[in-house]
Amino acid sequence: MNPRWRARPRMVLPALLAGLAIVAGGRLYLRYYEPVVQTVEVGMRGEAAANQFLAVERLLPRLGFPVRRCDGELGLPPPDHVLLLLNRSEPVARLRQAELLAWMRQGGRLIVTPTMDWEDPRSTVRLLRNAGLGDSPDPLLAAFGVKVKVLDEKVPSLRNRKVRLPLAPVQDHGVVRVLDDVRLLDTRAAAAYARGDELGPTLLVFHHGKGELTVLNSGSFLFNHLLGKDDDAAFLLWLVLGRRGSVDRPAPKGVELSAYDEMPALVTLLAQYAWTFLVPALLLVAALAWRAAARFGPLLPDPPDERRALLEHLEAAGRWLWHGDHGRQRRILLDGVRRGLRVRLEARRPAWSKLAEPELIQRLGAAAGMAPQLVAEALHGSGIEDEVRFLTTIRTLALLRRSL
Repeated sequence: MNPRWRARPRMVLPALLAGLAIVAGGRLYLRYYEPVVQTVEVGMRGEAAANQFLAVERLLPRLGFPVRRCDGELGLPPPDHVLLLLNRSEPVARLRQAELLAWMRQGGRLIVTPTMDWEDPRSTVRLLRNAGLGDSPDPLLAAFGVKVKVLDEKVPSLRNRKVRLPLAPVQDHGVVRVLDDVRLLDTRAAAAYARGDELGPTLLVFHHGKGELTVLNSGSFLFNHLLGKDDDAAFLLWLVLGRRGSVDRPAPKGVELSAYDEMPALVTLLAQYAWTFLVPALLLVAALAWRAAARFGPLLPDPPDERRALLEHLEAAGRWLWHGDHGRQRRILLDGVRRGLRVRLEARRPAWSKLAEPELIQRLGAAAGMAPQLVAEALHGSGIEDEVRFLTTIRTLALLRRSL
């Protein structure tokens, strides 16, 4: 055993006392204190807090249905897609009604909720509650004879109600949470499919041409904190598949989700449609400029094909290297030539490179036929005082390099 790790007798007693104190403290804590677990709801964080439909955008692609957010866009997807329009505004709903009806006739499947006032969503509910039962401000729902019924606020446990729906072929039945006090009414009895509870329908489906319209009383079950509860996720998949009873339609190729369909900003509209005007306008301006350019006076003659001499370039480059950077370029050039001589010496005469400096100078002078003093000056002198001394040093180093 290493002597440094051997326990000392005077350290044994404090260690035992510390161990007894820890054991006694633990027993007292367990005797007089009881752990209590509390669950604190902190809400959504990160991207889920900013996007309340993030769970839908993550779930459907894993089930084989790509999702694209199209908030504030006026375009429509191909007819083999499903379009979810939530929290729609009345002005844009009127603007898009004809386009949506034509898209459904081609085979598109549209899932909507009643329009709401963006500034005060509860104001629409209050107005409908005052009327008791009235026409929907949504022209699309009015075209299918759908009215909105607002339940009395005194209905017990209205916010916690659940409905049981058949969800074949996803699953036999499912429990879907109903959070809103809005119910639907089919005044024309034209719905091909209707489901709800004893308070009224929460789901109506209408066929229109090759497509269909699905009306939900609310899209709140799509929120991040609710989609994972009960069978809301299975209900969403059932809506996307659109297979009810004897209806056997192919699965959609994708889903587009619009959390709001208000009129896009002016910048967005310009980015989408202004190019149809800007591109021809730019081409017209370019053509006018090209046509006018030939009329601004006579053409100038081509410049003569004259070239400066290469020697002028070399002289200018040498003058800059000599005078530039306050003369520091001279030292860089001279050090580079000396370094090249050392590299050639190590390659050609490796034994000489290990000699002491005086003996090395003698060997180099003898090989090049130069005086040792001239060789020492070229290797270790400053050599940059004037142009003559610089040229002499460079010439000496070149002759030494050639002699190796």
